[in-house]
Amino acid sequence: MFISKSFAREVLAASGLTRIELGVLFDVNARTVDRWRAGEGLTGFRLDQLDNLRRLLAERVAMSDPPSLLSQVARVREVTTGGILGPTENLKPVNAGLKQRVTAPPKGWAPGVAWDGSEGVGTSEARPATEGEPDHAALLTEWGFDPKLFMIEGALSFSRWQQRDGGPWLKAYRGKIVRRPDIEHSAMKDLVRHIRAVKPKPNRPSGNLGMVVILSDWQIGKVDMHGGTDTTIERVRQIISGVVARTAELRKIGRDVGDLYILGLGDLIERCGGFYPSQTFMTDLTEEEQREVALHLIIECIRTWAPLFNRVVVASVPGNHGENRGPGGKAFTHAVRDNADTGVFRLAAIALAQVEAFEHVVFVLPKDRATFALDVAGLGIGLAHGHQFGPAGVLKWWAEQTLGEQPVAGAQMLVTGHYHHLKVEQMGPRTHVQVPAMDPGSQWFAERRGMDSPPGMVTFTASPVGWDDLAVIEPTRPEGES
Repeated sequence: MFISKSFAREVLAASGLTRIELGVLFDVNARTVDRWRAGEGLTGFRLDQLDNLRRLLAERVAMSDPPSLLSQVARVREVTTGGILGPTENLKPVNAGLKQRVTAPPKGWAPGVAWDGSEGVGTSEARPATEGEPDHAALLTEWGFDPKLFMIEGALSFSRWQQRDGGPWLKAYRGKIVRRPDIEHSAMKDLVRHIRAVKPKPNRPSGNLGMVVILSDWQIGKVDMHGGTDTTIERVRQIISGVVARTAELRKIGRDVGDLYILGLGDLIERCGGFYPSQTFMTDLTEEEQREVALHLIIECIRTWAPLFNRVVVASVPGNHGENRGPGGKAFTHAVRDNADTGVFRLAAIALAQVEAFEHVVFVLPKDRATFALDVAGLGIGLAHGHQFGPAGVLKWWAEQTLGEQPVAGAQMLVTGHYHHLKVEQMGPRTHVQVPAMDPGSQWFAERRGMDSPPGMVTFTASPVGWDDLAVIEPTRPEGES
């Protein structure tokens, strides 16, 4: 509804607002306001604009409360409630009998939970759109799930709507609910208590061969074509048992295996961003949870394997997924010293320290080097994640490292990860072994190149005369997977 020109001029005069303020209020330029004050081109104001005017003046009073503003508010209130023109002489109601439209939540967004026994979908109650995204634990509690046992997989989706015309905007959130991976997310003191339960084993086997097991590219937290963290955990646990069986098999055929060398080649966690655009939406754990799961699995490896060997050496290099990267894809802290891959091994070393059952376990974790060489039962083996060179660039990279007398220069063997598939290359007297991954695969790579490399963990024996008995321990694939 509108009011007359004379009524509008009276309001302008009563407001005391500047021409700029009036222009902003009514969405016109200051020159138009000047013409209104002169009585030119004035067509009247809608009542909702007068409501805005009252509200603006009230806010100014609340902020400063000078007498002049108080009088202005009183004057505008007098004008807009009919003190001058009478209560109704100038009003022309339009659609006065219609009620304001009230909008229900969009179809399919009614609050509630659908659960099929293994996973489900929860939709939250509506909340003001001005509030930030709710905490996942709070949503799970709202839906009746214990956050210690369940989690929201991936990112939340939401719907936004207006409750009624002119009313506040509301939001509802939706998320996929899954059970947490079968790994206890405990504090360090609980992990140490768990480790101390292992009793020292007398008369551990000794021998002149070193058994090498390589941990690489687990990418804990990643969700892709072969599942998520739960399936990765299951694969790693199968491999842990597989190493026990492989050790027994080697000894049965006469291999004199005495010491164990666990070599970490990086990318044990996925992180939640900084590597590819959709990464945030393809993870099922926070970064802290990813590190905890990786730590528990490393400890599980050492707890299971250490009693079977006379001495255990654990070494690790950093991977690119261990870096703290920003949206631009570059590490914003030290790529080597502040790296999650070596970080979880350092935590494992702290947890195992002073526990009698693991006194024969030693850690080799260089602080400032992304590559180094290790004496493995008399064989020099170089370690690198593999992101230092392209898919076909290892020969050139290793040659340049040798020319520059870098740490891997004197190694007879180089082991790397990063490219997620097995490759063994002999280069004269030297050998390069590129190991497969244990992650859930890559739909993007399979659709681009038509190939999907099987997961697995490389093991072999080492001695001063070279390497032997190389085998890839592969986990059992779920039924229906090729």
